[in-house]
Amino acid sequence: MVERLTEDQLTSLKDWGEGLATVEQAEMQAAGRAIRLLVQEIEALHRELWHRRLEGTDEPQADASDERSLFAALMQRLARRSLST
Repeated sequence: MVERLTEDQLTSLKDWGEGLATVEQAEMQAAGRAIRLLVQEIEALHRELWHRRLEGTDEPQADASDERSLFAALMQRLARRSLST
């Protein structure tokens, strides 16, 4: 199982993404935007998980195959979101 990001690590990633988004090179700006997009999605997933836990609909721990499908679902959500921006 992959270790979860701490609040400090997530803040560092957000700061790093914001910094990269302000440099002159287009590739670095794109990387900064991608990092910020990922952080936003992680935060949205944390909120969704929090709400599910409050509602008592939290699902049991995922196994490795579930983690792969969750990763695929996350990538699809990110792709749809990036196309809409």
